[in-house]
Amino acid sequence: MSNKLIAVCLLMLCLNCSRGTKGDINNQPTDSFSILGLVEDIPSYSKESLLGLHQEDLGTIQLRKGNGEVYLELDQTKGVLLKDVLGSLAVKGQNNKNYSAYYVDCKAVDGFQSVYSWNELFNSPTGDGVYLITEANGKSLDQMSQSIMMVSLQDQITGKRNLRNLSSIEVNRVY
Repeated sequence: MSNKLIAVCLLMLCLNCSRGTKGDINNQPTDSFSILGLVEDIPSYSKESLLGLHQEDLGTIQLRKGNGEVYLELDQTKGVLLKDVLGSLAVKGQNNKNYSAYYVDCKAVDGFQSVYSWNELFNSPTGDGVYLITEANGKSLDQMSQSIMMVSLQDQITGKRNLRNLSSIEVNRVY
């Protein structure tokens, strides 16, 4: 599969994304998320199970709009790396020769999606900066109004893949 075709498929997925409004009744905080798709088991992660994973101190995070303007600042932030959550999964059909064909589609309750290639998460600096936020602004995960939140800190425009109220993660393959 060519990189060009993979990029086109990922772009098509992203173009179908939409962000709910603050008053959207479907934009409620989530207590858990499932990992679906080409995984051997379908694990579900609750807020409590996320807190049981290794958390890193991220300090202050600034989420930026396309024009570079900061629209959200989170202080005293902690998070769990997405690749730590995904790394223990057995993925169907995955081998050393086809990692580039796999992608991870993270979905929020409001319909917003953030898509990452498997190699982007496990074979580039991007993967070292995609976090599920477990604490921010002095509030724990169960007190946050936008939990479960995911950020990609290696992005130049950090708000583009900021996902609030994560409901599922789907592991798939481009054929």
